[in-house]
Amino acid sequence: MVKRVLVIGLLGVLIGVVAAPLSVFAQDKVTFGIVTELSGFGAVFGMRWERGVLMAVDEINASGGILGKKIETFTLDTKTEAPVSVAAMRKAVERSPFVVIGPIYSGSNLACMGVLQQAGIPHFTGAESPTITQQGNMNIFRTCLNAELGMQKVVKWLTGDLKVKNVALVWANTEFGRGGHDAMVKLLTPKGVKIVADVSTETGQTSFAGELSRVKASGADTLFLYMHEEESGRILPQIREMGLDKSMRIVGHTTLMSEDALRLAKEAANGVMGHVGESAAAAPLKPVAARYEQRYKEVPDHSFYKSYIGTMIVKAAVEDIRSFDQQKLRDYLHNRTLCVRNHPEILLDVHYDEKGDIDRDSFLVKIENLKQVVETVLPPLHPEWFTSCKK
Repeated sequence: MVKRVLVIGLLGVLIGVVAAPLSVFAQDKVTFGIVTELSGFGAVFGMRWERGVLMAVDEINASGGILGKKIETFTLDTKTEAPVSVAAMRKAVERSPFVVIGPIYSGSNLACMGVLQQAGIPHFTGAESPTITQQGNMNIFRTCLNAELGMQKVVKWLTGDLKVKNVALVWANTEFGRGGHDAMVKLLTPKGVKIVADVSTETGQTSFAGELSRVKASGADTLFLYMHEEESGRILPQIREMGLDKSMRIVGHTTLMSEDALRLAKEAANGVMGHVGESAAAAPLKPVAARYEQRYKEVPDHSFYKSYIGTMIVKAAVEDIRSFDQQKLRDYLHNRTLCVRNHPEILLDVHYDEKGDIDRDSFLVKIENLKQVVETVLPPLHPEWFTSCKK
């Protein structure tokens, strides 16, 4: 009996000796989950989204981590399908990450965000549909402007600077496209701007002859495009072939000026103008763009910036609260301004409102020689939120 007690005691000591280093090791790590589109229609953008997180994590780890903890990551593929995104998010929850970053596509986020909400794991997304933050989900935070807030800047530019009177809208019939379209209609109508053509398009569409014929017959002075990158790149040469760029302005939003759209459209993209949330040509973002180009041999797009900045925002917030408590992180970010002077890694001053939407600088760009050129910086919609960053 004595021998048995001694054996059990010795086993307990040995287990404690083995478990102690493992426990210490676990405390030296924090896990970030990446759930994004690595296959399907959104694979290119999901690839860059993943790159944004991984590049930020590499830089954070190289500088000592967050509060002394190194970040480890895992990636799960949504296949650009909403039902798959739900399954991927459930798998992510099983791995108990501190935060999950992604997906990009609005429809996937709407389908899967409840999984993280129920698990209490903070969720950071690059999706733009206003619907996402209208659900009362206090667990989700954007890494970019939502479409309606972005369109407020666009409409101010269209009506104030360009004096637009008659506009044709051509938009993608997806959750992303509908969000931008509905915001434009809502904001333009009170300004007295007539929507003389309102045309939806489909994902994967290659010919836009019928849609553009309607635009041509509408008498619009401005054509606003709000489509995914691939369709944007395909429609621009067709616009030029029909001569529409001679009779009306061609303007749009982030996806129209993206690197993938420019690659498809070639010279037909030159002269196009629009609003972008992030641009490699913007002074605050150029240093990161240079590092990305050196690493990946291409110009970074908005998907990369959204996830890179989002990852850095998590770092900044955790360092401010001095804790990896998920509830404290959520509470801290709501109605919070983060300043570059305190956290240079976030690149742009940012404010989170009570719903998890952000406000910050964005950019009006023009395409010249197939490159974005920043025409002007568009200030936050609520500059009063940023007074602490100017002191």
